[in-house]
Amino acid sequence: MSDTAALTANEKVGTVETRAEYEKNPGEFTKYWLKAIELASDEEKDWRAQAKETIDRYKANKARSFNILYANTQTTVPALYNSEPVPDVRRRFGDDDEAGQTLAEIIERAISIQAEMYDFDAVMKAAVKDRQLPGRGVSRVRLMMGENGSKWLKWEPVSYRDFRRGPAKTWDDVPWVAYRHRLKRDELVALNAKVGAQVGLDASVGEAPKKDDDKLPDTFKRATVWEVWDREARKVYFLAESHPLAPLKVEDDPYKLRQFWPSPRPLYQVEVPDTLVPVCEFQIWKSLADEVDDITKRIAGIVKVMKWRGLYAGQFENIMAKLSGLDDGELAAADDSARAMQEGGIDKAIWLWPIEQAIQTVQGLYEAREQAKAHLYELTGVADILRGQTNAQETLGAQQIKAQWGSLRLQDGQKDVQRYARDCFRISADMLGLFDPPQLEAMRSEEHTSELQSRFGISYAVFCLKKK
Repeated sequence: MSDTAALTANEKVGTVETRAEYEKNPGEFTKYWLKAIELASDEEKDWRAQAKETIDRYKANKARSFNILYANTQTTVPALYNSEPVPDVRRRFGDDDEAGQTLAEIIERAISIQAEMYDFDAVMKAAVKDRQLPGRGVSRVRLMMGENGSKWLKWEPVSYRDFRRGPAKTWDDVPWVAYRHRLKRDELVALNAKVGAQVGLDASVGEAPKKDDDKLPDTFKRATVWEVWDREARKVYFLAESHPLAPLKVEDDPYKLRQFWPSPRPLYQVEVPDTLVPVCEFQIWKSLADEVDDITKRIAGIVKVMKWRGLYAGQFENIMAKLSGLDDGELAAADDSARAMQEGGIDKAIWLWPIEQAIQTVQGLYEAREQAKAHLYELTGVADILRGQTNAQETLGAQQIKAQWGSLRLQDGQKDVQRYARDCFRISADMLGLFDPPQLEAMRSEEHTSELQSRFGISYAVFCLKKK
């Protein structure tokens, strides 16, 4: 087939192969990106299903179940992140000049003030918990604008359901990322005054959107809009799924960040070298958790029928009636003691339901559950020292070894959480270049802030963390 014939064939099916081709047609451009988002969704479809199952299991309060996922998560999250970090800004090479120290202090105080305004601690906790449950924690920053021209930064957690990324095996190679929004009509109009009123509302309020639900009033309907950050073009596109004719909005690089993304590299609980698709760690030990749950249900079922009950001979009905009405330590006269003695005593006339075998079974089930839990803790690395449990028969040295090796698996996670917080601060520092000098002056109340926009990006790139 000739090149002309091939081109004609491509035109007939409406395909495009290069950026220049689809950028000429707004409709093809929008369809291209919506298709790219669809393919990215399909790549992580199985993981998102597992993530939902994991979170449902975490929230579940089923009767007769042992929610080991909740217990482990509530133990590991504080171990990974237990105090809000504060920025520590220094000159890259430790130059000890007065102007440099002043600018470093300006950046440090500005980041601290911005972090307090949007509760950075809550954002970090959400990212760490997303790391431990779905397997990937994502946050993003926004530059907020006030009516009086004031500016401030706002960090937000991004749900695992609302984040997509382009095809890549490493984060450095990711070509684009996308964030999903569900916008109201006035928000659509604010985004695009011309077509905002025409965009279809294809979703509803809540976590689970209901498409094509005509029974809902418009007040409860939303439009699904994707905010795509294209690193190659350094542009941001806003695309509505119900409006494939053209993008709602296209922006040039709005923040001028060095890494372009408004998000740091995500937190991954399980990192796989050949893919960026997250892994829910819970799915690795789910079979052991199911075993613990099954044993717990069996224990509860057997205990439920283990009752002190039995039968007695009918001729001792009066005696039994008196016995049932006596308090602890109280005695009463028997009506027919001679017959009771002839029958061999009242204990011979009472037949109790045998529960000795049930007791032995329950004891065996408790031991089996402890063994299953021990296997589970061995697999997850959550040692008993980390859970606040200890054995009085163990030596101090044995407990110290447990504490040391029990926390070994958490150390990589702790370093990654520290890296994540540092990257958030670095992005915040980059965005301070968008602030007006008077605002920075107000946060520092000293001179030299006019030099900040041109100097901090190169000379003040190293940020350390220290606890409050």
